[in-house]
Amino acid sequence: MEIILLERVAKLGALGQVVKVKDGFARNFLLRRGKALRATEANKAKFETQRAVLEAKNAERRKGAQAEAQGLDGKSFVIIRQAGESGQLYGSVSPRDIARLTPGTSTQSIPSGAPARPHFPETPPRIFAYQAFIAGMSWGYR
Repeated sequence: MEIILLERVAKLGALGQVVKVKDGFARNFLLRRGKALRATEANKAKFETQRAVLEAKNAERRKGAQAEAQGLDGKSFVIIRQAGESGQLYGSVSPRDIARLTPGTSTQSIPSGAPARPHFPETPPRIFAYQAFIAGMSWGYR
């Protein structure tokens, strides 16, 4: 299915690009969350009329994310979880746990799939220092 992206989607494309994706991904994720439109002639015309508004909205969101990123840059956070004698964690460390620790960030301000959502390259199964990546920057947690 061909779609028009209404915002930047990681590993897919930028605002206004027409890309071909699998039908299920388009229907269940992109279209449902308002991240894309089907690439019909009517939708292409509709997109071109709304392009300036969408670009302004995305630029505003980017500025807010950059300001939040500057506030978090270089900071470390400690998350305490129960662990066994061998260092194996009993609980998990989720992106919401990190959002609760970061100053000025509420858990409601990080919806699922948002660019500012922390991403762990691996699941932290043991006691150790790990890196979490947030919108292109990284910071550690223990």
